[in-house]
Formats: sequence, structure tokens, C-alpha cells
Amino acid sequence: MDIIAELLNEFEKHRRDASRAVIFWFDDTPDREVITIQQALEENGIHWWELTKDNYFQTKYKIEIADPQSDYLVYARFPKPSEHENPILDLTLYATEFRTDEIALFMNEFGINQDNLYIREFIEKNRIFFNSQRRREKLKKYLPSDPTVPQLLKSMAAVLICSPSIELPIIVRTLLFKGLDETQNPAYQQLEKFLDVEHFWQEIWNYFGLQENEPGNNRLKTLFENLVYQHLISEIKDEIKESLNLPYKSTLPNTCRVFLEDCFAVSDPELLENYLQELEVEWGIGSWVNQYAVEDIGYCTTFKCIESYIIHKCIEALKNDTLDREKWNSLIEWRIKSSYWAKREPFKSLYRLLQSGILLHMYEEQVNQMPDPRNPEEWFEQYRTFYYKVDQAFRHFMTAREQINLNDLLNDYIESVIKWYENVYLRKIAKHTDRFLDEVWKDNWPIEGVLQQNNFFQQKIRPLLSKSNERIFVIISDALRYEAGEELANRLSQRVNGSVNLSAMQACLPTYTQLGMACLLPGNTLSLDDDKTVRVNHMSARGMENRERILQQYTDVKVFTYKQWKDMTVRELSEQLKGKRLIYLYHNRIDSIGDQYKTEYQTFEAVNETIHELERWVDQLVRSFQAKRIFITSDHGFLFQLQKIEGDIKTVAVFGDIIDQNRRFAIGRNLSVPVGTVKISLDYLGLDQEAVIAKGLNRLMTQGGGLQFIHGGAMPQEAIVPCIEYREIFGKNRKEEERVDIRVAMREKVLTNYKVKVTFFQEQKAYDERLPREVRMAFYKENKRISNEVTILFDKTGDPQYRHVEVYFTLIEKPYDIGEHCVLKIEDITDNKPEKYREEIFELRLYDVLY
Repeated sequence: MDIIAELLNEFEKHRRDASRAVIFWFDDTPDREVITIQQALEENGIHWWELTKDNYFQTKYKIEIADPQSDYLVYARFPKPSEHENPILDLTLYATEFRTDEIALFMNEFGINQDNLYIREFIEKNRIFFNSQRRREKLKKYLPSDPTVPQLLKSMAAVLICSPSIELPIIVRTLLFKGLDETQNPAYQQLEKFLDVEHFWQEIWNYFGLQENEPGNNRLKTLFENLVYQHLISEIKDEIKESLNLPYKSTLPNTCRVFLEDCFAVSDPELLENYLQELEVEWGIGSWVNQYAVEDIGYCTTFKCIESYIIHKCIEALKNDTLDREKWNSLIEWRIKSSYWAKREPFKSLYRLLQSGILLHMYEEQVNQMPDPRNPEEWFEQYRTFYYKVDQAFRHFMTAREQINLNDLLNDYIESVIKWYENVYLRKIAKHTDRFLDEVWKDNWPIEGVLQQNNFFQQKIRPLLSKSNERIFVIISDALRYEAGEELANRLSQRVNGSVNLSAMQACLPTYTQLGMACLLPGNTLSLDDDKTVRVNHMSARGMENRERILQQYTDVKVFTYKQWKDMTVRELSEQLKGKRLIYLYHNRIDSIGDQYKTEYQTFEAVNETIHELERWVDQLVRSFQAKRIFITSDHGFLFQLQKIEGDIKTVAVFGDIIDQNRRFAIGRNLSVPVGTVKISLDYLGLDQEAVIAKGLNRLMTQGGGLQFIHGGAMPQEAIVPCIEYREIFGKNRKEEERVDIRVAMREKVLTNYKVKVTFFQEQKAYDERLPREVRMAFYKENKRISNEVTILFDKTGDPQYRHVEVYFTLIEKPYDIGEHCVLKIEDITDNKPEKYREEIFELRLYDVLY
């Protein structure tokens, strides 16, 4: 029973004995909120009169003369005066006095057993907290049923500091990140004012196994330093710990470490970094680290300067050729997974650069040991099985470089890698390529036993069209060279029900777009007009409409560019695809970026974006259009060199009846053959023209285009392209690893409370139809987590009505604008391989803000 109910009960009792009831309440709780009590009494016909030390006579006149018939509660915000000091003693003698056992009332309000003497004693000691109805209402939202004293203490602390949870680590984290100076921390001042703060500190010392710290020593800062110190020393030897000469001890160091790890995961990163930066300077961590070898502190992740030190040492080892690859690879991989700093820029890109640099360092030895190819077949096979890895690692290296602000040490190292790649590796490949150009390829380009670009349709597509009725998709990505195709194929092979076969295909020479695109079309004859138009079966192969017309001679076909496809809805695309057996899809990011002088420096980033776009495109084709067979290939590859192109690889332009040309080739009739070039026959394509190809890394000094991104020549980076065949397995032959699907089963996705129940539906039976799926879920707003994380395994085996799962989330208590949106992000963590599963958008409509 609460105070209102007791008061109404008192008035009801006295009305039975007299015509009116006058009750005095001398309240020694001066800051009590009484508005709701006053309103409740007045609604029941009881007048409220507040007695002060200045209105005794007015009170006596009001009750005895002005209104002698009405019921009154006379409320005084001070203790009852003694008889000889009471000016209205006669009035109080015939009236009734209201007294409360407020502790009992509070316990009753929270559903706490009245016999719990420990709780009663605690509430009495912290009575000031309970005098505010607003605080009590907040407390109800935190307090568990039948709480213990520690649970009540933590719930009260959570109310006072606006913590999202009553878990002590979260309360402490919330408190610390509102300031380490007790005198400037408003949340801590609330604790000191309304809570037994010494009891609170005792809970903290016990939880973290720390020694008690006396008041007045800025305990917040000392606590944070203790926690950071335990995190720092958790991975180093005792003798190294002692060299720090810091006075912090804990009997539960792992608890302290886990706490700081959670801070790294969920706290305000800028604020945490500032705290740690101050400690780093105060403790002299930069100088301390430099005293030790990487083996001594390599697994410390506390301070930013440790990350810088390890990267510095790795670069030194690479430059001095003293690198233990296995040791460093292991350490870097561990830090990328485990260190907060390694996941943030610039360290994230620095580690990616070092990983690629270590690979290149290893490849350097293998390149030096690789025997010279004896024939074109070995040249092709060496690139297909090994050399492409060098190009791939270098691309990753240069991509990471673009994210980094270079210092002298790093710049020197990067320059040394670039020089080795361009002046040693590429020149070695160029030497072998030139030899075969002179000995074999000038007369006959195709390599025996290798898939030829102009046979792609005949060997890969036509047999499928004749053998089955399934729809075939062909994606042609301009300038997708072999190493990028290998990375894409590797990603696609990780799809649960995907089967991938990667072949290396020899592109037509000269390796340029118009010829390469024509060679990927079906036809018996190829010709080249003086206006640069390449014809297949006497039909122009320039542009999407013409290519579609050529393909329509063989089957029902539809052709799209990437932009056309992305601009259409699934429904619109489905209409376009009806009755079509063959779909040709053209993608052009790499070539469009690389072929422009102003943007060619972005080539490697364009390759990365292309891989991601093609991966997503395959996913859409499978999910939305049930594609079972998808081919991905290219018209040509490319060479890219970052260093300034010097005169020794610049070749004078070709002269003659030129039809088409770029920095690497010219095609036409009666062509000159400058030094550094070779004339090749095009008889293998049935063309009556000839071509001149720049040898090695040479560039023809023609107009247009840049000098860094080039194609058209015979280098394997230009002339070996991927042919990826992706098959999706449907029906009863699907792989057993397929997991159950889940979805949010709510008609209205609206959040109206800080405690959220979300209902999920598991669409298939576990084990019988598919394997279980384990997920981690949380609500996010602007990519910041605003709820607890929930991990749950969906493994229901029953019928649909038994496959609903209710999951509870607690939102962080802060004001949200009515109508704004948040996202429920669901991450698949099955087999400890986290990957994005799905996202659901919810609308926020929280009207009852707690603070």
C-alpha cells in the first residue's frame, strides 16, 4: 500500500466517527514530491493545505472559521513542534496526526519482502534517494524481482548515472566515460548526493579485485589506471612488468582485462583514445616500449604507440632483409583480430600493406629461383600458377598505400617495393615475353592447348545451349585481368551452394577492347573496317545493340550494361528476361577509370570495386533470378606502373595506314616497326591487316590516354584473362551446409519502449531440412550500437507454429526523435565465421524517456 492509499484509508476511517476529518502530516522529508498526492486527495474531495511556520493563524482561521465543514489534510514540511512551541496546539489535539513507516511503504512499492532486514537497513541508509518519485519510477524499470542489496545498489546507481544496464561493468564504464575527475563528473556527483557512495566503491573494489582507495584521491582516475595497467601487463613477463614501476595490483586481473576489452568494443572511441593517450604520455609508454624486443611486447594491445612500434620494427626487418616471415605473419594476423588499434586507421591499412609486403618479400625469392620458361606453354603455365600472385599482392600493397600518410621510413620501404616490382619483376616477365614474341608469336599468337578468347563461345557457351534448357548468364568485365579474376573466383567459391571453375584464357592480340569484345561473340568470320569497327559475320560488334543482334543469330538473348541492369527493378528485369536463354552482361569500371589520364592512378581501387560489384551481381542473379550457370570473363587485362615512365621505355609512334592504336599497339597496313616493337601476323583471326606491338614495358608515343595504365600488348597481365564458370546447386543436390533462414515476424516494426521484444520466425525445420543458424543481433543507429547484443541459435525442429522465437533487447536510454529509424543488424556467426546475414529497419517511437 502506498501513501495515497493510506491517507484515503485514514480519511475514510475518521469520516465514520465524525462529520469531517482533519489530518495533520508533519513530514521530516523536506524534498518529497507531493503533487500527485495532492491531486489524488483533491479528486476525492479532500482539501490540501500547506502549513508553514509563518501561517499558523491563517491555518487556524481557515479550518475553524472560514471552512468548518470540509475535510483537510494539513501538510507541513517540518517535524511536529513540541507542545509549548506549537501555536495551534488545540487544533492538533482534536485533529488526527498521520504518520508513515516510509521504509515499509518503499519496500511495498517495489514488491520487496518486508521481512528482509538487510534491504530495510539499506533503504534507511539511502532514504534520500527514495524521496523522489521520479527516481523511484526509474528504479522500477531497472530493479529485478526480489532483489538483493547489491542488486538494489546497482539499480540505484544505474538510475543516477543513466546507465543502460545494472551490470556493474556497464555502470562503471558509463561512469568513467563521463569524466575521470570526480569534481567535474556530473554522474559521480549524483552518486555522492543520493547514494551511499562508500558502499558503491566497495562493490567496485570487490568486483575487480582491487585494493581500496581512500576518498579524496580521485578514485575514478585511479580506478581507470588500475584497469588499464592490468590490461597492459596481461601479456608480458614479470620482469618487464616491474620495469614499469607502477603501484597497481589486482587479485582478478582477467576481469580487469575483459572490462577494458569491452570498453574498446563499445565505448566512445574518441574519448577512450584521449584517456589512453594521456596515460601513455604520463607513464612514458613510448620510451618504455623501445627498451624491449618485439617478442617481449608483441601481444600487448593497450596503447597506440605499441602498434606504431611493432609496425616500425616490421618495416625495419623488411628493409634489412632480416624478416622471419612465419613469425611476423602470425603476429600481424593476431593483432588484426585482437587489437583495437589494429582495426582502426592508419594501422588497419598499414598492416594490410605489411602483409602484402611480406608476401612480396617471399615471392621475390621465388621469382629469383624460377627457371626461364622454355616455350610459350611454360610461359603461360608459370603465370597461371605463380606469377599472378605477385601482381595480386602488389595490387593489395598499393591499395593499402593509398590509405596511409607516408613518413620517411615508410616511404623508403614502399619505394623499394615499387622499384623491385617494376624494375626487376616486370622486366623479367617482359624479357621472356619478348623472346617468344620474336621467336613464335609474331607469326602465330595462339598457344597450343590453351583456351582461346575467340573460341570462348564455341567451347563454353554453345555446348550448353544445345545440351540443356537452363538459362546462361555471361558477364564480361572490361580489363578484368587474371589475378583479379582469381580473387573473385576464390570469393565465389566460398558461397555455400556454389561451384566454381577458373580457367586461364589467352586474349586476342592486340589486347584491346573492340577486338576482345568481338572475339567473345559467336561467329565464323572476323573483319576490321577502316573506321575501327570490328565485324563478326559482317555485322558490327560495336555497342550493345549490335552485339545483341549478333547473338540473336544463335539463340534468344538479351544484353544489358551494368548501369542498365542496376537502374531496373527485379520485376522489370524479370519481364525482360522472359523466354531468354542467354543473357550477356557488360561491366566497365576498370577500363573506364584506367584509360583516362586524370583517373588512371585510381586503377587498383577500381579493380577492388569491380570484384565487389561482380560478387554482388552474382548474388543477385542467384537469389532473384535463380541463375544456375554464370560465366565471368574479360576482353583484356592491363599493366600498371606507378613510377614515372622514363625514356628507355618510350618508343616512337608507328607510321603507316593505321586503323586503330593506343600506347601499346597499332593495327592497319604498311606499318613501320620502330625500335622496341614487333610486327605480328593477324592471320590467326582471319584478318588481312597487320599489327605492331610494343615489346616489354614500352609505350608508343601516341596521342591520348595515360602512361601508367596500359593494355594492347602481349605481357601476361594484358593477355591472360580469367574465364570463371560459376554453378549454383539447387534442389536435392544442394550442399548439406545450407542453414535455416530466419526473418522478423512483426507486422509493424515500431519500437515504443526501451525494453523491446522482437519475434522471429525460423522458416525451415532444423536438421531435417537445413542445419541450425547461430546469429548475433543488436540495434544500430547511424552505425552505433544502441542496444545489448544477443546471440541465439535457431535450431527449432517442430512445425511452423512452434518455430517462433521471442528475443528481448534493451535499448540504451537516451532521447530519440519520434519517427527516426534504427537498424536491427543480424550477423551470422555459425562456425565462428561472422558474416552479414540481413538487416531490418525499425521506427523509433519512444514517448516515455527515462531521463
